[in-house]
Amino acid sequence: MEEIKIKNKTWTILETIKENRCYKVQRKKKVGILKKFISESDEFSNFLDFYKRLKIANVRMPKVLVIDKKNSYVVVEYLQGELILDLLLKDNLNEKIYSDIFEQDWLARYEKISLNFYPENWLISNDKLYYLPFVFSDGIDENKTFEKYYIRYWFFSKEFVKHAESLNKIVNKSRLKDEYQLNKDIVLTTIKHHII
Repeated sequence: MEEIKIKNKTWTILETIKENRCYKVQRKKKVGILKKFISESDEFSNFLDFYKRLKIANVRMPKVLVIDKKNSYVVVEYLQGELILDLLLKDNLNEKIYSDIFEQDWLARYEKISLNFYPENWLISNDKLYYLPFVFSDGIDENKTFEKYYIRYWFFSKEFVKHAESLNKIVNKSRLKDEYQLNKDIVLTTIKHHII
């Protein structure tokens, strides 16, 4: 197996995840995702800025295990779990997931940042919800908040079905509820989990 040195420590490359810039790696019992950034680009410093801000906001994300500034490498922890997108393709989400996503939304809004709430960007691991992209937008677009826009992608809605199909997922459309019942479920969930 191929090996790579990160801050004078040897990691074994287990698999390539994205065209030569993202790898699943292991050192002793630690498994991580190695991100290689283009040297002399803003990519690396942007990642560090995003990570710092998300950490200050207390958004739950994979831990950064190693930062190698010399080579523009970052290793983040590898989390075993399932994407919200894949969970929702199989069944409705449970109350704990909705409680967690409303909390993550509140934390980000408090810090005046907007997360990407599409369900392929969120992972359930050990019964906790994690944000994967390490990116956000500054400020809050009131028309695209989680409650006003993205929440429909966290239910088996027409919007979710269309989005999943755009990602080449196989969708069982027989699970779609009528719009009245779906809207009722969304409103009740929002009332139950909304954080003031």
